[in-house]
Amino acid sequence: MSQLMVELTVVFNKQSRCFLICLISFLMLSWEARSTSARENILVIHSYHPELSWTQHTKTGIDQGFEKLDREVEVFHEFLDSKRYPESHYDSTFFKYLREKYRHTPIDVLMVGDDPGLDLILQHRHSFLPDVPLVFFGINHVRESLLESNGITGVFETHQSIETLLEAVRQNNSEGIIVIGDSTSTSVAHRKEIEGVQDLPDAPEEVIVSIDLGSENIKEVIAPYPGAVGPTT
Repeated sequence: MSQLMVELTVVFNKQSRCFLICLISFLMLSWEARSTSARENILVIHSYHPELSWTQHTKTGIDQGFEKLDREVEVFHEFLDSKRYPESHYDSTFFKYLREKYRHTPIDVLMVGDDPGLDLILQHRHSFLPDVPLVFFGINHVRESLLESNGITGVFETHQSIETLLEAVRQNNSEGIIVIGDSTSTSVAHRKEIEGVQDLPDAPEEVIVSIDLGSENIKEVIAPYPGAVGPTT
């Protein structure tokens, strides 16, 4: 049975515009069936594609964080790409790929970014690296089950969707707002929150929600609304 103490520090670097996610203060005791090599392997699963700016920043931050450690660490990055491929059968294919690829690679820490990837890993936690410490980041909603789980730690995000929407309406002195989202679990959660905005006294007269628009369709949708400003979710 492995015992691992992890201190998680998140720092926003304004100069490089990236999050530095540093895992420090490793304490390894009684690591059974571990390689004789001193190298430690970190597997990072990103929910979105590597070209996305958020993914790029977190990857850079993680790599820079581990580079600052005085120990030999190899970081493996994998990308679920759930924004472009949200179908459940693709998740299953991706999981099979992970399980086969890392079948013979000893992983010391598993890191997962954002809700889609975490949902997938938790679904298969019993069969995929069940005894490996799990560190999550970029998770949108606090989950009591995660707080109470052994071997799991991480960072939750807090979003103020309603406040952001109302401020956009106020600054633009507009009567309505267009919200453009997708089918990911993150976007669905934000939309459910935004749906309640019209019950507020200072709500815009109209809230238009469009889902899964391609770049070629966005202009067509907002064209009837000159000067439209629509936050994405």
